This record gives sequence, C-alpha cells and structure tokens, in this order.
Amino acid sequence: MKFSHKILLAAALVVAVAFACFILFNDYRQREALRSSTEASMQELGSLTTSNIQTWLESRIQLLQSLAQQIAVDGSGADSLKRSVGLPAYTGNFQLSYFGGQDGVMFSVPAGNRAADYDPAPAAGTRQPPAPSGPSSPNPTSPPRRASW
Repeated sequence: MKFSHKILLAAALVVAVAFACFILFNDYRQREALRSSTEASMQELGSLTTSNIQTWLESRIQLLQSLAQQIAVDGSGADSLKRSVGLPAYTGNFQLSYFGGQDGVMFSVPAGNRAADYDPAPAAGTRQPPAPSGPSSPNPTSPPRRASW
C-alpha cells in the first residue's frame, strides 16, 4: 500500500472517529436535556395537581364551616337544619348533604335511600370517639395496624 493511501486511510479513520464521538456526545446531551425537561415538567405537574387538590379541599372545608355558622345563626331545630342543609350552595357542590344528630334525627338532601329500620343514634354500649375541633386525618407516618381476629 502506498504511503499516500495510508495517510488517506488514517485521515478517514480520524474523521469517522470524530463523527462517532460527535454523535455520541450529541446523543448524551439530548438524553440529559430530555430527562431534565421531563423531570421539570413532572415536578410542575405534581405541584399544580397538589395545589388544585388543596384548593378543592379548602373550598369544601369552607363550605362546611359556612354550614356550621348558618346552623349556629338559625338554630338547631329540625326545620332550620333541613333548610340550611338544603341551600343551593350545598346541594350544588355536594351530591348528598346529610345531617345526623345524637338524638337519632337524620335527614339528607336529596332524600337518601336508607332502610326503613335504620337508626342513626349510637348503639347502646358503644363508645363515641372524642369530637374533633376541625377536619382531621390519620398520621401518614404511622404503620398500618393489623386486625387481631
């Protein structure tokens, strides 16, 4: 093989290796850019979803607080309770609005399908949990409890 052919072959190999390195480098950069873009989009989507759920829950809590204030103003008579629970602000936002008292009084708007012998009063001998001062949820870090049969 002539010396000029060897030089031409070496130059072609250098150019091929340079192109291969360029292709690999661009592929790596595109993968990293796509990964970081996807991660940022998912973070933004998660934050937006969390914010929307928080707003939705806060609005529901405020509606319930409004109902409590309405009942405090109107009194706790059966007619005023039915009128308060049946207001359009509640029926338009909740599929079912209901009230159950410790004295066994229970009604819902719209009228729910309950068994004729349903009694909302606490059963004799059952212990009632303490009344919460506001909305509550279980501690998310506590381990699940297993039922002991």
